[in-house]
Amino acid sequence: MAAGFSIEQTKIPHFKEKVSGYAEKNLAKKNLTPTLKIDSQLGNGSINYKTLEILRQFEPFGIGNPEPVFLTKNLQVKGVRRLGREGKHLRLVLRSPEDFVYDAIGFGMGRANVKIGDRIDTVYNARENNWQGNKKLELKLKDFKTTKK
Repeated sequence: MAAGFSIEQTKIPHFKEKVSGYAEKNLAKKNLTPTLKIDSQLGNGSINYKTLEILRQFEPFGIGNPEPVFLTKNLQVKGVRRLGREGKHLRLVLRSPEDFVYDAIGFGMGRANVKIGDRIDTVYNARENNWQGNKKLELKLKDFKTTKK
C-alpha cells in the first residue's frame, strides 16, 4: 500500500533529522531485514496442475487474501536466460532430482548470479502462464538461493 504527503523544501532537513532519530530509537536490525513468509514446502511431485486447481479455489488474491508462497528445495538449473531491457528479468528451467522439469521467471532478478548446473532452493508462487495460446505451469520466483551440489 502507498501513502504520500507534501512538505516544503526548506523543511526537508528537519524532517529527515526527526525521522532518522525516531528510526534509531525504535527500529531494531530485525525490523530492517527483509523476510519472506512461506506458506508451505512443496515436494517436486506436488508442483502440478492439480495443485494449481486447488489454489484457484482461493482466488481472488489480494491484500486481504495473499497468494500462497511455496518453497521447493534442491532444484537443478538446466537453463538460464536474461529477458527484458538490459537483462532485467531471469528465466530459468529447473529440474528436480525426480526429473520433474519446471519453467521459472524472476522479475527484477536478472543480475542474480546463477548458472547451469547450480542447485537452488526456490521460493515462489505457482501460476499458469498463458502466452500466445500456450499454457504451462510456471514458478513465479520471489527468491532463491544456491545450495551445495
